[in-house]
Amino acid sequence: MHQAIRHYFHFYKIDSADAELPFELLNHPLTLRMFCDVTNLERKQTVGVGSIPASLTNLFAQYLDQVAKRVSELSPASKRIFQADVHEALNKIGVALWDTNAREIDTVELRKVLGDEAAPWDQSLVAALENDGILFREPGTRSGRGSISILYDALAGHVIANSLLDEYSGSDFEVWIRKRTTEKALLSNREAKPAWIDTAIGYITNRLSDDLKRKVWEFRDRMRASRRRDNHPLAYDIFRALVGLTPYKTNRRQALALLAWQSTHGRDCRGRLYRRCSFRP
Repeated sequence: MHQAIRHYFHFYKIDSADAELPFELLNHPLTLRMFCDVTNLERKQTVGVGSIPASLTNLFAQYLDQVAKRVSELSPASKRIFQADVHEALNKIGVALWDTNAREIDTVELRKVLGDEAAPWDQSLVAALENDGILFREPGTRSGRGSISILYDALAGHVIANSLLDEYSGSDFEVWIRKRTTEKALLSNREAKPAWIDTAIGYITNRLSDDLKRKVWEFRDRMRASRRRDNHPLAYDIFRALVGLTPYKTNRRQALALLAWQSTHGRDCRGRLYRRCSFRP
């Protein structure tokens, strides 16, 4: 991956010199492309360390500003789209994905959310965002249907977190982030890994009949599904983005300092959550 980074930096005329680069972020090809676009999109001359985004939060914010500018400039005169319209649309998409507890939304429903359903498809805001690569459309079984998701999970988490911070501004954000429903949504694991309980069940059921063994595992699956029903599928990325965005949106307050989850999940809850999003906010 280091070789790919060098090739990208050479193409985009980025001179990193002795700067400390966030290689843990640049290991993702999409993040690497965004990083280079934000740092030196025009590639007219070599740029130095001062142009490099300082964090993932800044990277996504600057990239979305570029998207809003491009969409505005490419919009037809008959259906002009302004940069503010793009940011408002992204906020509405973020709130919709949070409220529906999903990583994607039906194409027709999304156009309704954006008030975009009356426009021809080629002049719609949804199509403009898809053409720019921010939205990914999965065709459905019927013509004109399908689902829309944000390009990839880390960016989706940023969009959702930013929309929530705008939706719940001021003291409302502190109330929202302390709610039990918010806690359930954000405490999901990034990916379900084999838990110690799976090992224990395997050991206990080792001598049971196949029929009983199957029933035990089915019971485990039902319990796990019920526990995760309220967890957002993008919980990891949303929480990480909240940690990075909150100081910028709430007069330098820290998201972790606003949480009141220790009583439910143990005294080390904040540390455990912070270790899950170990990055430069």
